[in-house]
Parts: sequence; structure tokens; C-alpha cells
Amino acid sequence: MHSNETTNYFSCFRIYNKKRNQASPAESPKVDAEDGLYNNLSGETPASSASTPAVELNDNNLLATSEASNTATSQASKSARFRAYLVEKIFIFKDIFLSLAAWCIFIGQFCNSYGFYFMLTWLPTYYSSKFNVNLDDLGWFSMLPFAIQGIMCIVCGFIADLMIAKFRISVKNTRKIMNTVGMFGPALMLTLCAFAAPNIYVAVTYICVCLGLASFTNASVSVNHLDICAPQYAALVYSIGNTFSNITGVVGPIITGILLDATGSWALLLIIMAVLYVIGGIFWLVFGQGEVIIGKAKQ
Repeated sequence: MHSNETTNYFSCFRIYNKKRNQASPAESPKVDAEDGLYNNLSGETPASSASTPAVELNDNNLLATSEASNTATSQASKSARFRAYLVEKIFIFKDIFLSLAAWCIFIGQFCNSYGFYFMLTWLPTYYSSKFNVNLDDLGWFSMLPFAIQGIMCIVCGFIADLMIAKFRISVKNTRKIMNTVGMFGPALMLTLCAFAAPNIYVAVTYICVCLGLASFTNASVSVNHLDICAPQYAALVYSIGNTFSNITGVVGPIITGILLDATGSWALLLIIMAVLYVIGGIFWLVFGQGEVIIGKAKQ
């Protein structure tokens, strides 16, 4: 009995498929009506068979909506962070350029570098024009001051660390002491070179001492941005100061050439450099600092 019922079921199924495949458009309503019989036989209903695509469509819509919402939230977050970054940079630039401690670095870099670039570009001409030095000797006379400066850069760093670590001198006072030596010392040597250098050997001695003492600014001007700035702003202040320094490398040699052509006086050029060193030294003595000022709230 069971076998006959199964055979009848599959016979009906084959007849239904054959009729469905051969049905014309006019007969399609009849075939659709017979779908109910097939669905009853197979245990399905039209509603249940159509429900799966509807559920999948709803799931896809929800997924697309969620992705669009996440994208919009991410873009809004990035935009907010970018606006906050711009506001922070605007205010930190204001803090930097309104800080006298920062201007100590900028002016110190400018004054110190003016003398350095003069030596770098005009020193051989000064020796040759002022003291009639032979070309064969210019290399040694020009190289010696810079060699001494290179050695003293290491020495002055060691001295500054010793003053802070062993003798317990404050960072602020250490920077001021080193800058005083590095600014007023070269000013004195350049003044002597302008008026008390009877020969090349005396002049070279003055220039060597000048650059050797100028190296002491490496323990003041060149590192003070690490003292007065929060870590995230130290590089910014240093780069601004370095820009002031490099300006002298562009305009300094040009101004020197113009003044030399107009006056023919090397003493005048040396005194101008001495005055700039004094200005840098005085400004540091009055306004130099050794503690965090710029970006302190960000620490």
C-alpha cells in the first residue's frame, strides 16, 4: 500500500512538471492554480517559498544602510580631527611668535649665524686682501678656525652637562652662561681683529678664538627649544629658528659684498658682526628661559 502511494505521488509530480514546461501563456493561470496542488503535495506554500528572497533583500538593505552609516561617521570623525588639528596649529603658532623665550632662539640663531657665514664665505678673501696671504697658505689659515670650532662644540656640551648635573646650576642659568660666552666672546675677538691685528698670525689667532667661543652657543641657542617647548613642538621651534639662521646665509654674504665695495673697510664689516653678537647676547640675558613655556598645557 505504501509503495502504491509513493508511485502515485511521483506520477503526479512528473505530470505536473510536463504540463508546466509545455504550458502556453494562455494556460499559465491554470498552471498557477495547479501550483497549489503541487505545493500541498511537497509540503510548501507560495508564501513560504517567496519569503526567503524577501528576507535576503531586507538583510541586504540593512547591511547597506549600516555600511553607509559607518562611512558617514568615519568621515565626520576625520573631519572633526582635522579641524581640531588646524585649530591647535594656529594657536601654537600664536604662542610661539608671542613668546620672548622663542624669540631668544630666533634672534640668537640669526646673530650667531651671521658671523659664521661671513667666516665661511669671506674669510679667505679677508686674509688675501687685508694681509696679502699667498694662495698656498689660505687653505691652512681658513681651515684652522673651523677645526677648533668643531672640537669646542664637543667640549662646550660636556661643560654644560657638568654644570647642570654636578654643580646643580639651573638649566636657565646654564643656558645664559653658555650664551654669554658664545656671544660676547666672539664680539670681543672681532673688535680686536678689526683694530689690533697687525699681521696674519694675530688675525688668525683672533678668528680661531672667535669661532671657538661661538661654539658655546650650541649649548644654549641650539638646544634651548628642548627646554622651553613641550616635546611635540620642539622641532617646530627649532625649524623656525633654523630658518632665521639660513636667512643670514642668503643675505649676509650679499650685504658684505655691497658694503665692502662701497667702503673698502674690513673693520666696518667686523664691527657689524660684533654688534650683532652683542645684541644676541643681551637679548638672551634678559629674556632667556630654561623651563617649558610653549605647549605646557599639552604635557
